[in-house]
Amino acid sequence: MKKTIPFQKDFAGILEQRMTAAGIQIKSDKPDDIIIQYITLVKRIIPPKPRKILIAKDFTCPPELQEGWEMFRSKVESGEDINPHQSKTMKREGYTDLMLSSWQIHHFHLGVTIQSSGYIERTGDILYAMVKDEISLLLK
Repeated sequence: MKKTIPFQKDFAGILEQRMTAAGIQIKSDKPDDIIIQYITLVKRIIPPKPRKILIAKDFTCPPELQEGWEMFRSKVESGEDINPHQSKTMKREGYTDLMLSSWQIHHFHLGVTIQSSGYIERTGDILYAMVKDEISLLLK
């Protein structure tokens, strides 16, 4: 007699608990959807840790964002949490950041004030970067 273990459902239940505890809204009760949502979210969240920065030769920062750029750079180098500089949609169920999914390129806002949402103030111009375990490559 063959026994089956509901691994997928149990695994999805564990992931659902983790996301709920982190304040992330889950709109689907299907195990496949929950697992995909969790994996997508994990790709977006950048673990805080010190990183070296490599800057593209043609990188420039508009003068009005200089203070935000210096704050962001300091956070990256010292290992502070830079997730508040990302898109507010990063925790939204079903949202797919195509640039991140396709090219592993994050985008960051260079504001200086944390808003009530927990995210840094939005800026028109944004910073594009590839963030790896030990290094951040700033593109534009």
